[in-house]
Amino acid sequence: MQLNAATDPWIMVSDASGQTIEASMAAVLADAGQWSGLAGEPPVAAAVLRLLIAVVLDATGGPRDDAEWERWWNEGLPVHSISAYLDQHRERMHLHSTSSPFLQDAGTPDRVGVKSVAELAPHLPTGQNPVIYSDSTDLNGPNPARFTQAEALRWLVAFHQFTRTGMWANAAGSGPASGRAGILLDRLLAIPTGPTLAHTLILNLPTGTAVGRPPWRADAPVHGRPPRDVIELLTWQTRHVKLLPDADRMVTRLLVAVDPGIDPAVPRDVIASLDLHITAVEAPKAAEGWALLGYEPNVATWRAATALGAGASGARMVHALAQRAEVIGKTPVCIETVGLAVEAKSKYVSWMRETMPVAMHTTTHMRSAVLIAETVADACGSALLTARQDAGLVAGNPPREQRARVTQAAQRAFWPKVDRYGVDLSEELERAADEGARAHLLDAWLRQVASAAHDALDSCTTSLPPAPRYAAARARGHRIIRGTVRDLAQECA
Repeated sequence: MQLNAATDPWIMVSDASGQTIEASMAAVLADAGQWSGLAGEPPVAAAVLRLLIAVVLDATGGPRDDAEWERWWNEGLPVHSISAYLDQHRERMHLHSTSSPFLQDAGTPDRVGVKSVAELAPHLPTGQNPVIYSDSTDLNGPNPARFTQAEALRWLVAFHQFTRTGMWANAAGSGPASGRAGILLDRLLAIPTGPTLAHTLILNLPTGTAVGRPPWRADAPVHGRPPRDVIELLTWQTRHVKLLPDADRMVTRLLVAVDPGIDPAVPRDVIASLDLHITAVEAPKAAEGWALLGYEPNVATWRAATALGAGASGARMVHALAQRAEVIGKTPVCIETVGLAVEAKSKYVSWMRETMPVAMHTTTHMRSAVLIAETVADACGSALLTARQDAGLVAGNPPREQRARVTQAAQRAFWPKVDRYGVDLSEELERAADEGARAHLLDAWLRQVASAAHDALDSCTTSLPPAPRYAAARARGHRIIRGTVRDLAQECA
């Protein structure tokens, strides 16, 4: 029996008690108010949520305006329209259909060569892309990855969004070809979430008319043009893929290829105008005039999340929260940040999925807090560099690589000392009674950050001998930090 994405269980969801089960798309959407949210690996949960958003938009057209959005928020999703839609299109949602397999290309040629299903999952070893540790091996090893049909479908959804760059088999058959990265790879996603999956879905529905065609209604599985609207962007396919089921209905193998005649990369201006969760900021010197907020494994989530909505585009649905604060009322809303990082766009490094309360009324204050911390962090790096130069351990005009190593050492010592206070500050700013209370919190934050910088400088210079020359070098470093903090205090005043 082959899995049907509309009617058979494959989506991981959590109930109010925290238990996790597999459910069909129809059941997940019909009972969205009963689920606390999606479960599973971070890239899978994020990609599946975006798929569900596309289904809701394609089934209903989405809320036409703010008034209809408010009605959905108060009354719930139009589940009858969604159920009818899934029933209408269920024949195009079979995982192993011979003509139109779900989110795949039945015409992917056999000549591209059979690969391990682990190609879908960045944390599993495949070919020239090893990982530090895994129980599984590549297809020709003693323990190749084997997915259930449900697992294969979940990772297939994530694959199209997070796929790596590099050389891939050529669908045209003329040797390997370079493939672009998925739209979400190395990006920091900001996803508004509510207490139930229904709340989360509605929080992520833009208003207006949706006119695009998802892959199960499209003429071609991989397009040679940019996405036309948010539905196509959320379900964009970056590779020709065909899953090859085993006799026991497990999935061990697949065909995957790029088409050198089609560039599936999404232009940055399209991402800026359409994507719901990627933060895009106008930057004339950046590629295509837009900078996209990236996921950095060593950057605390509270620092990155506060940048959301700061740019000309921002993360669209996070940016919309402030305008809907009165409608949302006291319903608890959080920002879920998700990221998947790879090394040189090929080898898996890390992923994360974290949640923090959304600062619906204090975004500007939190951006100020981040700017304060980052300015002092830079000063801490300059202070350490100056101290080592005065001590004669670093040349007066060191090579760029050496300068970078010194400043990075200072920041590695600095950020852990303040990161644990970042989320607390966000919550305290949100609870503050007025602007005076928020200004007092920022003053206290500046003192905390300054103390952390001085401690970081001391920890990085403990190896200096106690001679007066070295003590003077350390003292000069502390003066640099104090000068920066003094200037910040004057600006805040």
